[in-house]
Amino acid sequence: MSKENSAADFFDSHVQAGGAIHALQEEHFDLRRLSILGKDFQTDEHPLGPCNVARALTFSGKSAALWRELWGRLGGGGFFLVPDVGEVLVLGPLAASLADACERPPPGAGVGVVGAALVATGLSKRSAAVIEGAVRAGKFAIAVHGSAAEVGDALQTLANGALDAEVRQTDRIVKE
Repeated sequence: MSKENSAADFFDSHVQAGGAIHALQEEHFDLRRLSILGKDFQTDEHPLGPCNVARALTFSGKSAALWRELWGRLGGGGFFLVPDVGEVLVLGPLAASLADACERPPPGAGVGVVGAALVATGLSKRSAAVIEGAVRAGKFAIAVHGSAAEVGDALQTLANGALDAEVRQTDRIVKE
């Protein structure tokens, strides 16, 4: 993925992140320019886990329908075992950046493999470190990529449709 305007935000659960993606879809945002990543993709009700079957991921559990829908809408993805983070599910174009980042050392102090993938999409190291820390803590990150106007519109939609009581402006960083 080439460097462009990018921003990221994180959510406490896959349900909130899925709701944010649906809000972006309602605003006609091109979902192929969107990625979601997280490591706590299991629910309390039923275990949810991807299984690698013939170069495809399959999902089970109560939230399987959400993950299957996102897999198709975001253009595929991958399941990674990332040092110092754990198992990470990535859907969307960020999966290719994460695969590349797994093959080379991170770009500097404070940024690991997940952060390196985010830096490759245009986020600053500081922003990437914040998002990587959120993912490590079990949150779900959504990264948007596109023109400055597209990224700005996407962030506005996320802020307007945020399921959290507090909108965390400091966690949204746009690289212009």
